[in-house]
Amino acid sequence: MINLDCAKIARALKNDRDAAVYSNEAGDFFMKAGEKDRAVAIFKDSIDDFMKNGNFDGAGKGLKKLGEYYESQYNPDIAIPYYKQAAEIFSLAPYKVTETEKLKLKMADMLSEMIDKPEMLKEAISVS
Repeated sequence: MINLDCAKIARALKNDRDAAVYSNEAGDFFMKAGEKDRAVAIFKDSIDDFMKNGNFDGAGKGLKKLGEYYESQYNPDIAIPYYKQAAEIFSLAPYKVTETEKLKLKMADMLSEMIDKPEMLKEAISVS
């Protein structure tokens, strides 16, 4: 895959911005192609690259994307931490307040549905 090769070259050249963009595009491709595990690993690399570059918006979007993937797989125990990280990163940008609140509400909703774990209800209340 060309985007993965481009990301490797960009990393070798210490160009975190391009590495992040190429990795993110490759992750999207693999997700659409049904290679979910590979896509998740590639998205994690792109999030690291976005963070190194100081692009918190890109990192937050990547974390949100992983949360959405695990939510679609009915795995809230993994999705919630990704949403939480995304909300924390989005909260650093004043223009992303709405996105932060949406993610907090999503987390609270998911936590409140975990009725088999009473401690999660307390966490749901503290999140919202």
